[in-house]
Amino acid sequence: MRMKLSPIPSVIQGKRVVLIDDSIVRGTTSRQLVSLLREAGAKEIHLRISAPPFLHPCYYGTDIDSEENLIASHHGEKEVATLIGADSLGYLPLECLHELTGTHSYCDACFSGKYATEIPQMSERTGFEQKIIREVKQMEKWNKKLLLEDGSQFYGYGFGSQEEKITEIVFNTAPVGYQEILSDPSYTYQTVVMAYPLIGNYGIAKEDFETKQPSIGGLAVRDYNDIPSNFRSAATLDEVMKQYHIPGIYGIDTRKLVRKIRDFGSCKALLTDAQTSPEEGLKNWQDLRFRKMP
Repeated sequence: MRMKLSPIPSVIQGKRVVLIDDSIVRGTTSRQLVSLLREAGAKEIHLRISAPPFLHPCYYGTDIDSEENLIASHHGEKEVATLIGADSLGYLPLECLHELTGTHSYCDACFSGKYATEIPQMSERTGFEQKIIREVKQMEKWNKKLLLEDGSQFYGYGFGSQEEKITEIVFNTAPVGYQEILSDPSYTYQTVVMAYPLIGNYGIAKEDFETKQPSIGGLAVRDYNDIPSNFRSAATLDEVMKQYHIPGIYGIDTRKLVRKIRDFGSCKALLTDAQTSPEEGLKNWQDLRFRKMP
């Protein structure tokens, strides 16, 4: 917040400030805004919201699945004002919103609680329960995972060769050139995490190999495209990786993994089946070949 907004004390010092925002959901952002203005010397801060109170969870796209996360659902205007540190708080009444828009053909369920469709039973559960259920269902579909030597796991879907392999894991930030990276001899025995999310979209061209026999250890990507669009494409990335016995995994959180490698350095990683337990995977390392780095 401080990186985006920087109040000018000479302008705010000793002033009564009216802060206008589009909504209050959890109240965390509003609290930070008020705090910044207080530090800049504002005498009073009066917050005005150009929407009605956000009272009910939205099941149609907004990442709010429980009333527990909505500050206005449990607190009145004065209470919310106290919680965020403002001197006063005012919302736009729902009837005024209808009057201003001149129509009521839009969904206002998050304000009124009147949903356009029947809410699934799962939506009545707490956010934590829903998160666990979604993760379990997702894990039922995953068939591969990366197991790092510190025990952290990254689940996804396999492509290329399906063999189990242990390698050193590194990352590359190039937005293009995955074929050159795949065939670069410097990545021998290394699994490369591609920071750029979309990989495979222009296929593989025969003329673009860096070496005739790719020796990369593996490839980890966010999104894999198996239907390339390129007149030069002679094969898909998946086909070439199978040909040269290169395992791959997609669907993992590459941003998190890249940051982990950036902050703590490269490490050993096992590309294995999703059902492999951490204990079993760490034990299997003793039976798998790994090139010791100098």
